Amino acid sequence: MGAVAVGAAVFNYPYRWMLRKSFSLTMFFQIICMQVGSLLYSLAQVANKLELVVAGRLLGGCGASVYPVYQFVAEEVGKNKRSEVISLISGFGKSLGFALGPISAATFAYVDFSIGEMDVDKDTNPGWIGKSHNPLDPSIAGRPR
Repeated sequence: MGAVAVGAAVFNYPYRWMLRKSFSLTMFFQIICMQVGSLLYSLAQVANKLELVVAGRLLGGCGASVYPVYQFVAEEVGKNKRSEVISLISGFGKSLGFALGPISAATFAYVDFSIGEMDVDKDTNPGWIGKSHNPLDPSIAGRPR
């Protein structure tokens, strides 16, 4: 699904405007986009709608842009530490994600249960996992400025 990349690309320009207002509010907006997108993706099977899958991935992609993070680092981290922070974000963070992603997928592929009409299985796990992990993220965004 290329909807995530489309959402991230489309929202680069609005993020430029939002970042001039507040870094924290921009980060909170990204988190909300990811949470709602993951929820839509998860509930698409219950509704039996492919449109919800696409909308969820598109909305999740709107929150997946790395532009605000790089802009924050460029403006808030001193020149001496900037390359170190960027390398940690780009190198370590992405590498860890690429390594843990398949491991998590293999682990959760065997989860299969139902709550009423809602199935939690290998098709809906990515959305539920994304939704369940995102509530921790607002703590890193800090206070609005």
